[in-house]
Amino acid sequence: MGERNEREEIAKAYLEKAKEHLKAAKISLEYGLFRDAISRAYYSVYSAALGKVPKTHAGLRTSFSLLVREGVVEVEYGKIISKLYEMRETSDYDPISFYGEEETEQAVSDAERFLFRMEGLFEEIRSRVNRGT
Repeated sequence: MGERNEREEIAKAYLEKAKEHLKAAKISLEYGLFRDAISRAYYSVYSAALGKVPKTHAGLRTSFSLLVREGVVEVEYGKIISKLYEMRETSDYDPISFYGEEETEQAVSDAERFLFRMEGLFEEIRSRVNRGT
């Protein structure tokens, strides 16, 4: 039981970290810092991915795609990870390409929706474990 409690605490901590990243994304968006907003939106998703963060970005997409294939989570959330990853890569490493306000708002909105779904999934899993099903 101790290991399960530890895993649950770690998952909760990652969800809290995801909330901090999302808050930073919203603040960055408000101030017109679109590259930073996109980066923080992606890292919100990265942290929220069921509290289980692989060591690489590719590992995150791979492990999350398994959850999608198993029917644990809907396809749209896997697409959010891929889209935000690509946007973050462009924003962080391409000095010429630029996402505008509308695209950045959508990225932050997608991250918020992703986080909300992962919080719900966390509660669903926790309830099942506590019921023993």
